[in-house]
Amino acid sequence: MKTILQIAGEQCRALRKARQWSIEALAEKAHLHYRLVAEFERGQRNVTLENVDKIAKGLKVEVRDLFPPKTALRHERIQELLAIVALADQKTLDLITNIVKQFGQAG
Repeated sequence: MKTILQIAGEQCRALRKARQWSIEALAEKAHLHYRLVAEFERGQRNVTLENVDKIAKGLKVEVRDLFPPKTALRHERIQELLAIVALADQKTLDLITNIVKQFGQAG
């Protein structure tokens, strides 16, 4: 399970890339060192609330936008699973189907 730090970092990266900005460009807009932004995006740096606010302002979003709701995270996981299934061979598809059926019966 991802930590809140990883979730916020990934969301920051997604928002930055959607704007086609480099890490350096965001760091400049947020008035932060590029290394801090890079480490935050990778979930390696636990930044202060002040820096989260600076990053959000640099991205021109609200702080809450760096913390997507659980439904958005669930949708992301579903998309990951669909991508795996789309590339799977028949043997793997059969295995996935059996596992899903077993979980369905357990609940």
